[in-house]
Amino acid sequence: MWVAQGYAQLQVHEEPLHHPVLTKSGVRVLDVIAYPNDTSLIHQHSSNYVYVTINGGKIWVENAGEQGRALVLPKGFIGGYFENPTTPLIHRFANRSEGLLRLIAVENLSVHGAKDTSYHFLPNEELLINNAFFIVSKFRLSPKSRLDFLTFHSTVVVNLNQWPLTVRIQKHPEVLEDWKYIDKQSKIRIYNRQSEETTIVLIRLKQVAD
Repeated sequence: MWVAQGYAQLQVHEEPLHHPVLTKSGVRVLDVIAYPNDTSLIHQHSSNYVYVTINGGKIWVENAGEQGRALVLPKGFIGGYFENPTTPLIHRFANRSEGLLRLIAVENLSVHGAKDTSYHFLPNEELLINNAFFIVSKFRLSPKSRLDFLTFHSTVVVNLNQWPLTVRIQKHPEVLEDWKYIDKQSKIRIYNRQSEETTIVLIRLKQVAD
């Protein structure tokens, strides 16, 4: 066990297993990739963040001032540090699985969350998180079905099954493989053309001027 004092903490986006794949005003997306026995450096989360596991497994995690502990993160697990904590999260983790561990982590870089946390459900939406910084929900798309919605917030779409889906953003067709960032005020249509049900996670970021 170690304590935070006396350690030089890297910011999370500087830690080698956390790959910054998108940075825009108010949002940063990290693709976290750990192969078997990979261990992260001690790093610091200074912003509220949510992650989604797209390749799950067993991990070992140690937070500053606490004993290390073993966890199992199944595919589709939602976690993070997103209740506007007063102190940064400082920790390290290791992949204790026999295969690849991969997470998509989304940081809300706003210092203050939005005061209005109300939200209107879409059909078949499973709401998971609704606070001052994020709305996180899950959809199960039946075979040969589609989902239409308007992104009132900046949104990261995570495709848990990772087989390609067709997505139309403002009428422009694109391919949704594992994840995609979508600007707010965009009209979205996602098609599941497969013969099996698929699941997507929507991470909407509430942002205010700081």
